[in-house]
Amino acid sequence: MEQSQLVKRAIELVGSQASLASKCGVSQAAVSKWAREVCKVGPIYSVKIEEATKGEISRYLLRPDVFGAPPGQLSLSLPSISGSST
Repeated sequence: MEQSQLVKRAIELVGSQASLASKCGVSQAAVSKWAREVCKVGPIYSVKIEEATKGEISRYLLRPDVFGAPPGQLSLSLPSISGSST
């Protein structure tokens, strides 16, 4: 899911852009920019959105480039071991 969709869902969950902005400690204009993907949601604000939405919109979904995969999901592809070379 794209950042804009996640932010729009967070706005729906908390009631308005102004409400989300208040919970994140930013301006309504900042939330609008996130929703339009003018800029990325910063890591600190990803956590605040997660808290504001009671975990429904997670930091891992908003910023997988920073937080990686959600706990319990392997985020790396490990090489397969095919035989031994001794």
